[in-house]
Amino acid sequence: MKLLHLLPNKTRLRSHFSLGIAAGLLALSGCGNGIDLQALPTYPEDFQRTYFDAQNHLFKGDFDLAYTGFLACLELQPEEASLRFDLAKIDLERERFDAAMDHLNA
Repeated sequence: MKLLHLLPNKTRLRSHFSLGIAAGLLALSGCGNGIDLQALPTYPEDFQRTYFDAQNHLFKGDFDLAYTGFLACLELQPEEASLRFDLAKIDLERERFDAAMDHLNA
């Protein structure tokens, strides 16, 4: 947008109009997607805290604590597939390819 002032007025106006239309359409399409938030699963508080702690450790690059946290979450919610994906990502980062495949195939 820094170079927008170099464009002729008509082109600038068209650009702003196009951006406005695109933003409006995006906002309207995102509001009516039909997903019922009540239908989403709810998780106990201990799971949520453990999960967010594990995500925080993963973000900081502390793979050992993140891995331990995701394993603890898996004990609380064994059917949650995203946990196995997170564990597999850490295994791949650590070049533990067989362990990553085990998590992905479970």
